Amino acid sequence: VGVAGPEAHKSVTEITGLGTGAVLLFGDHGTGIDVGGQDTKVIQFKGGRVVKFARNDKCAAGTGRFLGAASYALEMSLSDLGPLALKSRNPVRITTTCTVFAESEIISHLAKGMLPEDVLMGVHQAITSRCVSLARRVGIHPAARYSGKVFAKSCGLFHIT
Repeated sequence: VGVAGPEAHKSVTEITGLGTGAVLLFGDHGTGIDVGGQDTKVIQFKGGRVVKFARNDKCAAGTGRFLGAASYALEMSLSDLGPLALKSRNPVRITTTCTVFAESEIISHLAKGMLPEDVLMGVHQAITSRCVSLARRVGIHPAARYSGKVFAKSCGLFHIT
């Protein structure tokens, strides 16, 4: 979203920027969920202003980096993760909350004979669970919106070249 005029050079926090962008794109009320590369944020806005937010406070758990670890461990592109995860019939529970250990846990599950799609669905469910936990702290307005390139690419929400 482009900004012109006297506000164009104003410094704002990432939360304020995300909240302002959400308001401009989606209206005055809602919940924004941003799964970034290093952190995840849930922002509630009302009347065109950020009223409450929460962000994960444990390394890069539940973020795009978490998916990057899965992509690396499985030697797959990010855009292939979501479609494969959707083939899962028996999701594996991913218990680690640290991205550094997630890759080891993924490799361990695969070594035990678990199917890649079941492991990937477990990774996606772990990220979703962390997002829901943050959202419960903030409250979810029915008009919830999502942002985050890595998560969207992994889930196949849009194509990125």
